[in-house]
Amino acid sequence: MGSTERIRNVARRVAKWSRAGHQMVVVPSAMSGETNRLLALAKELAPVRPSDDYSRELDMLAATGEQASSALLAIALQAEGIESVSYAGWQVPIRTNSAYTKARIESIDDVRVRGDLQAGRAVIVTGFQGS
Repeated sequence: MGSTERIRNVARRVAKWSRAGHQMVVVPSAMSGETNRLLALAKELAPVRPSDDYSRELDMLAATGEQASSALLAIALQAEGIESVSYAGWQVPIRTNSAYTKARIESIDDVRVRGDLQAGRAVIVTGFQGS
């Protein structure tokens, strides 16, 4: 998903399957190069990881790339005529452990997502996010 054209291509594929009657949950990654760009900015500001708080902030920073991609994909799907909604991990909610930069999913409350699917929406959920 490195460009708007690639996002459109993903949207067209999801739209094709959605129109065929499939319920779709899509978890896109950040746009190509975005995570590396953001982490390079952090490294420029603090070349050495001073604490666990720093790792927490790296997670916060890296997650923004997935959030942008999710919203852009939902917009592209809407332009294709497909009802869609994007969610950050905390909005689903996806619960993780507290291992910053390498957290593992502990649970996913699927009620909201299932409701959207039943209403005919494609659901876009950010990767790399949880609470």
